[in-house]
Amino acid sequence: MKRFALHLVNVLTLMVIVNVALVFLVPPDSNAYLAAYNDKVARLDTLSQPRIILLGGSNVAFGLDSRMLADSLGCNVVNMALHAGIGMRWVMHDALPYIRPGDIVVLQMEYGNFFSSGNGEPETLPLLMMATHWRGFGEMNTAQRINVIKGMPLAAFANLKRLVKYPMTHTLDTQANSTHFVYARSGFNRFGDEASHWACPPQGQVVNAPCDVKPIDNDFLAWLQQEIAAYEQAGAVVLMVPPVSPQTNFQAHYVPTIAQALQAIGHPYLTTPQSMTVPDSLSFDGGYHVTRPAVILTSTRLIHLIPSVSPMPQHRCGHSLLYNKVYGFHEKFFQKNR
Repeated sequence: MKRFALHLVNVLTLMVIVNVALVFLVPPDSNAYLAAYNDKVARLDTLSQPRIILLGGSNVAFGLDSRMLADSLGCNVVNMALHAGIGMRWVMHDALPYIRPGDIVVLQMEYGNFFSSGNGEPETLPLLMMATHWRGFGEMNTAQRINVIKGMPLAAFANLKRLVKYPMTHTLDTQANSTHFVYARSGFNRFGDEASHWACPPQGQVVNAPCDVKPIDNDFLAWLQQEIAAYEQAGAVVLMVPPVSPQTNFQAHYVPTIAQALQAIGHPYLTTPQSMTVPDSLSFDGGYHVTRPAVILTSTRLIHLIPSVSPMPQHRCGHSLLYNKVYGFHEKFFQKNR
C-alpha cells in the first residue's frame, strides 16, 4: 500500500510538472483569438477623447460595427469585448484604470452572467492568461485563480496539440483561412470588432445550449452595482444595454427578472431586451453571434439610443447621411423579416 501511494505521488508530481512546462515554456499563440485583447488595451490606452468604450462578451465582439458608431456619433470607439468565459469581473476591473472623465461606457453582458459569479470559466481564463502574458493575475480574486488552476490541464493540452501540429504547419500560431471562418486575433479590425465573419455565410446554428436559468446571483449583482459606481466615480457615463441576440437564443436565455434586478439597483436597461433581438436567419454560428446585416442593424440602434441619454459632441462626422439612410433601411428589413 505504501509503495502504491508513493507511485501515485510520483505520477501526480510528473503530471503537474508536464502541465506546468506545457503552459509556461511553450511560446504563446500570437494569433490566438484571446490575444486580440492586447490590441484592444493598446487602443484604449492611447485613444483620445471623446470616447465610447464597449464592454461585454462575444455578443459585443461579433455584434457591433464600431466604425459606424464613431462616424455617426463623432466619438472615438474601442470594442473591448472578447468572450463571456473571461468573466465580467476581470473585464471591468482591468478596464477601470483606463477610464477618464467624460467616457461613455456601453455595457452589454450575455444574460448568463446574471446567474453566475462572474469569475470566468476554467476553459477560458488560463487561455487568456497565456495570451496576455498573465496580465492581471496578481489582482484576481481567489475564485478566479482557482478557475485558472482548474483549467491549466486544458491549456496544457491545447499547447500540446500546437506542438504536435508544428511539423506540418511550421508555426505555433493559429492560421487564418481564406475559405472559412477561424477564431483568431487577425479577425479583429483596428476598432476591436471581430470583422472577419462579416464576409462569411451563416454557419447554421442559432442556440448553442439553453441557459441553466437560476435565481439572479445576488453577489454578482451587488458587485456590478459597486463596479458601475467606481466607473461613475472615475467620471464615466455607464449605459446598460441588452446583448445582441437572435430570437430563439433570446427566448432560451432571457428571463424578466434580469431587467427587474437592474432596475432595482438603479441601472436599468437603456432599452427593452426584445428590441435588441434579430431574426434567427441573422445568426452566424450559434449563441449571441450574428451576421453582418444584424451587425449593421444593432449598430444603428445603438447610434439612435446613445444620444437620447448622453450628450454627444457637436461634430458628428456625417451623422445625418449615414444614420438616416442606413438606420431607416435596416429597420424596415428587420420589421419585414422578424
